Amino acid sequence: MKKIIAILVVLAIAAGAWFYATPWMTLKSIRDAAVAGDADGVSEHVDYEALRADMKDEIMAAAQAEQGVGAELSGALMEAVISPMIDQVVTPEALAVAFAEAERAEDAPLPALDGEVEIDRQGLNGFIVRSKDDPGQAGFEFKRDGLGWKLVGVELPEAPGASAQ
Repeated sequence: MKKIIAILVVLAIAAGAWFYATPWMTLKSIRDAAVAGDADGVSEHVDYEALRADMKDEIMAAAQAEQGVGAELSGALMEAVISPMIDQVVTPEALAVAFAEAERAEDAPLPALDGEVEIDRQGLNGFIVRSKDDPGQAGFEFKRDGLGWKLVGVELPEAPGASAQ
């Protein structure tokens, strides 16, 4: 009986360590790949289909909020423009460059993945990475993929004055 309890304690500690450490390990892997210009290394941690869909939704929602009246009428036109643009821009190469630039620039719109970031856990299956220093930057949404994590979305910063409307 003592062996079983010891094994369960070890498993619980291992699960806790996994839960705490793997998001940080994923961020480090993405950062290292981006700095090295390794688009394939970045791609190992990105679900491009989910990321593109999320970005389209975020941009469409922001654009429609800006338009107010008549948003439905121009929604189809905006989608016709935004959808192919996101498909062209959200690529392994572009993400590697964006993350690498975030590491170098102090005023980048994306938080540096090894800087002062906070991980906001979304249960056992997800987390969002945000900058501690500048909450106005975009946040990265990750979902569990097996025992690893994949980038599936970006929380765009709120437009200035958007909350006042």
